[in-house]
Amino acid sequence: MQIFVNYRQRDPDGGLLPHALAAEALADRLAALFGEGAVHFDTTLPPGERYADVLRERLAQATALVAVVHPGWLADLAARRERHKDWVREEIAEAARQGKLIIPVLLDGADPLRHQDLDEELHVLADAQAVPLRFGAFDAGVEALAAQIELRVAPAERPTAPPVEPLPDRGRLAGVLVAATAVVLLTLLAPFVRAAPALLGLDGSGAAVAVLALLPGLPLVVALGVSAVRFALVGPALWLDDLLTRVTDHKAYALFGLGVVLVSLVLLLLVVTSMAGRSPEVVGAVVVCSVSVLLVMGVLWARAQDSRLVWPQHAPAPTTTWARAELLELERRLRGDFPGWTRPLPMAARRTAHAALDRLADILDSLGAQRDAGRRAWWRARNPYLSAAHVGAAIAAVLVLTAALLAHWSEAGADAPSALWWLAGCAASALCCAGALELDFRAHRRALDLTLSAVPARAEAARARLADLSRAPLHAAHLLRAGRRSG
Repeated sequence: MQIFVNYRQRDPDGGLLPHALAAEALADRLAALFGEGAVHFDTTLPPGERYADVLRERLAQATALVAVVHPGWLADLAARRERHKDWVREEIAEAARQGKLIIPVLLDGADPLRHQDLDEELHVLADAQAVPLRFGAFDAGVEALAAQIELRVAPAERPTAPPVEPLPDRGRLAGVLVAATAVVLLTLLAPFVRAAPALLGLDGSGAAVAVLALLPGLPLVVALGVSAVRFALVGPALWLDDLLTRVTDHKAYALFGLGVVLVSLVLLLLVVTSMAGRSPEVVGAVVVCSVSVLLVMGVLWARAQDSRLVWPQHAPAPTTTWARAELLELERRLRGDFPGWTRPLPMAARRTAHAALDRLADILDSLGAQRDAGRRAWWRARNPYLSAAHVGAAIAAVLVLTAALLAHWSEAGADAPSALWWLAGCAASALCCAGALELDFRAHRRALDLTLSAVPARAEAARARLADLSRAPLHAAHLLRAGRRSG
């Protein structure tokens, strides 16, 4: 958007008119609000240029013309009527012919413009709503002018951020990792499964089959432990995420570094266990777990690489972490830690900040609806591959235990102890699955509670900060003094 400032610079004798300084101050303030290069304020004509050609070109690029009307403007206009070219008149008439938005600005002491005082080609000045620019209220007048320009030529539409290209579906990728890990674990645990009946003093094919239930059972126990840790560390995890977002623009690298540290510690434990004479199967299992953790951390790191390149972000299914990160980014910009975000904020920065706050309000409403929803809604919105892994492992354990029970009964006949063992195994599988899901649900609700209890108040504070930064310094101080007097 371009704003063309029309003003009379010199008197008939070539002397600089006093109000030209006010026009220059107005142009500077508009440039601060709308951005460098958005305001055309003519002071000199480049050598060799024809002003008529330059005028048409610049007015064609402009979206609005601001006509600065000073005391005696009508008299100056009449005195130049017989001249070959009066560029103040020509600029206004050309802007009217091109259908541009024309806003008169009345300096202190200037009279309102009426049709009977103007030539027909300048009647647009009398038709337009004028903005007064008074002594002692300069900044208020500039803000009123900027508001009219934004309202007419810059409708409040949200800037659309180009979507970040996503990596392949996490659910399918997780499924591939789980399947690969299961195959490796099956290979590593096969010798133990074959030797387990003899080691445990069990006889018969039923006991051998029952040991196979460890394959789906152990992941269930691990899932229960992971869910319990996640539930216990919801608050610290959100705090750590906020801290990383606040102190670095490269959170993904920090997370990857943390993952490398954890994997290094695990590998150190691997060396210790190897020196202690552990079996190759145990060492192999530790290696597989370490590599799996590294792969997961690498996937998370790769997905987060573009997280801060576009702001505000487009998030099809935003999370609590997304909402907090967006608010932290806005707070960082409003603190002045970003180029171009200083008082008074340019129009582009203000519109971007308002769009981010409106988007954040929508997301908070969505998160509030998630908090009020029950477990069924959470289950439907959950990653289907992860849910299938939990339920599938529990069903697999029950099927293996049932096959073991039937094999035992076919050999030794039905008996109560074996039925009780089968029932206990099935109950343990179901409880591990249900416990992991319940802890995941409670961790999700806990994260929602923590976010919805803290983010709305901070968002309102950011909105107030944005309103303050949108005002020019002198006008902001005037409002502060007025508020103290009224209080």
